[in-house]
Amino acid sequence: MWLSRISFLLLATAVCVVSELGQAAAQPSLHIEIDSGGQLISGSTHDLRCVLGGVNSTNGVMLEWTFNGEPVSASEFTPLSPVGNTFVSSYTLLLVTSQEEGNYMCSAVSTSFNLSASIGITVLDTPVAEAESPVRQKIGNTLLLNCSTSSTPKPTMVWFFNGSMILQQHPSNEDYGQLTREAITEEDGGVYACEVTNKAGSGRVEITVIVLRPASEPVNVTVDDGVTVEDNSTQIAITWENPLSPGEPHFTNFSVKVTAESNGQSVFYNTQANSLVLENLQPGTTYSIQVFAVIDNDEYDVGPSPGSAVLTATTEVSAPMFECDGLSADDGQVKVSWSGLQTGGEKLTVDELVVEYRPNNTQDYQAFEANLAPDKSYVDVSEDFLAGNDYQVQLTLTNSDGQSDTQSCGAVLIIEGIPSQPAVPLDFLDDSGGVTLVLQTRYSGAGDTGSFKFVVRVERVDRKGTQAFLQSFPMPDYQDGEQVMVMPSGLYGGKYVFTAFASNAFGDSAVSEASRAVTVTAQPPMLSNLAVSFDGEAFILAWEASEDPEAPVTEYVVRMTYADEEEVFRKPGRFDGQSGATTTLEVEPSRVFNNTVYQFTITALSSVGNSESLMGDYKVILEDPTITSSRASSLHHSSSQLTGLLFMLSMFLFCFLK
Repeated sequence: MWLSRISFLLLATAVCVVSELGQAAAQPSLHIEIDSGGQLISGSTHDLRCVLGGVNSTNGVMLEWTFNGEPVSASEFTPLSPVGNTFVSSYTLLLVTSQEEGNYMCSAVSTSFNLSASIGITVLDTPVAEAESPVRQKIGNTLLLNCSTSSTPKPTMVWFFNGSMILQQHPSNEDYGQLTREAITEEDGGVYACEVTNKAGSGRVEITVIVLRPASEPVNVTVDDGVTVEDNSTQIAITWENPLSPGEPHFTNFSVKVTAESNGQSVFYNTQANSLVLENLQPGTTYSIQVFAVIDNDEYDVGPSPGSAVLTATTEVSAPMFECDGLSADDGQVKVSWSGLQTGGEKLTVDELVVEYRPNNTQDYQAFEANLAPDKSYVDVSEDFLAGNDYQVQLTLTNSDGQSDTQSCGAVLIIEGIPSQPAVPLDFLDDSGGVTLVLQTRYSGAGDTGSFKFVVRVERVDRKGTQAFLQSFPMPDYQDGEQVMVMPSGLYGGKYVFTAFASNAFGDSAVSEASRAVTVTAQPPMLSNLAVSFDGEAFILAWEASEDPEAPVTEYVVRMTYADEEEVFRKPGRFDGQSGATTTLEVEPSRVFNNTVYQFTITALSSVGNSESLMGDYKVILEDPTITSSRASSLHHSSSQLTGLLFMLSMFLFCFLK
């Protein structure tokens, strides 16, 4: 019996333990699963799985996802579905970026439990390396290369040179992202690479480094000296070879140093070619020549190359080199001055100087041997030059080697005496009966310009017996050169020849050569100065007419208009040999109205055309406004007498018939 009781107690205890264990196994749980442990690579796709366990059903269970505390739309995750003994909801992260980084939470709530689980997500970026290329640095300087990257987490950086690893850097290193090389040589030039790596991947950038160095000295320099050109200067031709190897990444200019041994002065000539011709050098002079190569780079001045071997060349001795500076004249003497008198870089000793001169417009020079003082650069030509003339002057200098050079010194004007002979005319212009002359001369009036004038002699050559006349043109402000003179009106139709001379207080110049004959065409008459008066019955008209004797006026036509009426009067022409003579004409209107303007138009007719119309007017104001004029008063008186006679006749007939 006791055994039965003990068995019962053991059975009861076992039932109790099994009951407690069943209750413990049935407790709900919630957690989040992911395949990568919370570190996701940018661009990858992953599922977040919310797992609910310890429940037999999801009836009455509400599920919610949040991202950084904000609810996620139900359309973005799946509802709880049975998977084995659990229920699972999936939230897919598609092609993740840094925007998906943060805290994700899954919550399950029912009447019997309130559960939540969360996970932190980190997105890893594939690193990208960036650097400037190419990099140029002068030989001997410090080379500093920079490589930048931005990714999470910070990548490890490895440097390569021409394919071989030379340095590894971690984000914690102080020089992370920089590569430094001191006192670089040409061997430091090449291709560098910066490679960055983290869990998400790796990136790489290459940097080309160009080490700049001075060029090598030019080689095979040659000179060809003493080549004389036509202007008696000398030249030196220089050639050399480019020291750079083909394909070298430098562009080279050349600088040629030329030093005159006579004075030690140096001049540099720059060129891009492999040759240079030096011109206009001093004759009989030795020059030293050296060629340098220069690398053309705007950012770094790497300096010139070492100089080539120094060569010398000597120019030939030539004729004296000088320039004639000017001429001046005073009291009939001419002073000739010059400069640059040298040869071989030294002051030239002139053994002989010849001054030659010729009057203007002559062909042959006249020689004058002048006495040249050693310390002077001018000479006085003591000759009696003719006043008022141009002289062309040239110098010939001969050096101690017997070589000569001749230079023209231009023209000098002897300012003394009467004016020079004018050149007349250069041109003619026939315009409305006038002739325009263009004269040219040089003034030589010893300062007395106030009395200067041109005198033109006008001669008609197509009609015998016509007397020539002179026309003066004062020119107090005259200057050398062309002068334009318009002949006054009065040259009528015909053929004329002109000569001219210049005159001042000292006298008259020679008369110019005769001009070619100029034909002046006949002109229509010109009317002017119309005067109108009224004597109570008729108008008296007077005007002046300028007539051409080759085409005199044949008739005058006068038109008179008033009160919408017009009357025409004609008068035969006349010519008494006096241009501008006054012509008068009396015109009597058919009717005279008081307070009325009468208008007159006069035209002259000739064989070559009609004149322009001359117009005038006159307003009639009568003293007795009750009558129109004396003629109207007379008509009124006659009418009154006729009326009286008719009245007396009617009375006589009345009495007789009665």
